[in-house]
Amino acid sequence: MTSTQPTKNKDITISKDKTISFILTINQSTSKVEYQKIVKDAAKHVEIKGFRKGKAPLDLAEKELSPNKIYDQVIQNVLPKKYEQIIKENKLNPVIRPQIILKNPPLSLDKDWQFEITICQKPELKLSAFETELKALNKQDYTDTQDQNRKILDLIIKKAKVTIPKVLLDTQIRDRITQLIDSASQAGMTLKQFLDSKDTTIEKYQQSLSENFTREWIISLSLDKIAEDKKIVIDPKEVQKNVDPNNQTEYQYNLSHYILKQQKTLDYLRQIK
Repeated sequence: MTSTQPTKNKDITISKDKTISFILTINQSTSKVEYQKIVKDAAKHVEIKGFRKGKAPLDLAEKELSPNKIYDQVIQNVLPKKYEQIIKENKLNPVIRPQIILKNPPLSLDKDWQFEITICQKPELKLSAFETELKALNKQDYTDTQDQNRKILDLIIKKAKVTIPKVLLDTQIRDRITQLIDSASQAGMTLKQFLDSKDTTIEKYQQSLSENFTREWIISLSLDKIAEDKKIVIDPKEVQKNVDPNNQTEYQYNLSHYILKQQKTLDYLRQIK
């Protein structure tokens, strides 16, 4: 099912769960021009018997180059710019890097190149009324704040209505498995050997990741919505104090803001009696 969210490009489809897909085309003339630029630059480093390095005729130098590698470079040079242009023109706000599939292989200079792009925006979440149950929860005795937070979050999850895009979960699962493969390799193990040592399978591990990531997204989206509805804001100075002075990056600042906002929202929820 697709939404009616307006975009400048009528070929962009936006599903109800905020999955977005569109075809990005690198036309034949563009690929040819870029191909020749790359060949001309690469030819400067080609050595052919009978010619000084980089001085061989372009047509001879081109024969020494791999067309597929040049095609890859054309894509790297052209596709990101066209992607960013589409994103900007249509005011899209993707939360994952794009998944890209070539729709008309093989690549050649005799045709346009068409790529299917799939991304997603932040899912929309609705929360049904939870204040009465929350007040009852907060009157109970707890061993510690973390125990109370867990009960509050369980309630919030139960009251949340949202569909987490499959492409979003698939991206996170793929990234986590890649990290696991690297860690297992460093320990001298294959992924299967590592999973066997944990008495699990790749299918079970992927299912567990999907459930955990879904829960994390629901919690994050719910707390964001509550913070927005209740106008809970974080002082930039407070955020800055929590950023490592030796690692002052935008990512670290945003991470600090995110953590503090979640903490402050949970503090607010615990005080509702």
